[in-house]
Amino acid sequence: MLHFKDSGSGPAVILIHGLFGDLNNLGNLARELLANNYRVIQLDTRNHGLSPTIAGMTYLQQADDLAELITTLELQSVSLVGHSMGGKIAMAYALANPQQVQQLVVADIAPVPYQSHHQQVIAGLKSLWQQPTSTRQQADQLLSDFVDDVGVRQFLLKNLSWRDGECHWKLRLEQVLAGYHDVIDWPSTEHSYSGPTLFIKGTESDYILAEHRPAIGRHFPNSKAKLISHAGHWLHAQKPGAFNRIVATFLSANG
Repeated sequence: MLHFKDSGSGPAVILIHGLFGDLNNLGNLARELLANNYRVIQLDTRNHGLSPTIAGMTYLQQADDLAELITTLELQSVSLVGHSMGGKIAMAYALANPQQVQQLVVADIAPVPYQSHHQQVIAGLKSLWQQPTSTRQQADQLLSDFVDDVGVRQFLLKNLSWRDGECHWKLRLEQVLAGYHDVIDWPSTEHSYSGPTLFIKGTESDYILAEHRPAIGRHFPNSKAKLISHAGHWLHAQKPGAFNRIVATFLSANG
């Protein structure tokens, strides 16, 4: 079963991180929701963080992972918040189990297949894998040959730790890369979820485009959209105040 952190009491909200992340990625939002009297469940998706190493990364498989967790926690109704890959997991679960999802928040992703956005990131991670480093500084220097953005490098390096000069990985890179095609894909489905749904987009991101509106409307007919100015795909980290307020306000209004 997936590794998770369960905190607080009140209406249950599950937070689902994106590719190459872990349950701490939405930590700022978790603290905001705990302060507003929600029960917050943060999870590590398969092959990430402290969750098991499992072959396969399809959204049907990952929605089943989420279903197992919800069943184990005996949750009758949940709200789901997911970023990027986590948003697709949340959408896949809501489409398959609409009666269990009270409301849905999807951060900067649409229910469509994508072309790869991660070529340089993947090249950098492969380089780190093939050339073990002894310090964080050494790893950052190596990764900087592939990834210019300091914030993205800091995010990726959270998957590594160093003890006695040896590098240790939390991310199971081999399994994630083997399933990468499934991560950027989207399963064909005619199902829809009519519950309250919010899509949040960074104005500087190209992950949600006008051409995606028909798919969003078809699968999520009761959806709304919010924009966060001067934010890209990592909007929850770049503009945490705005992101947290939007999510908390939406959940409160529809709870």
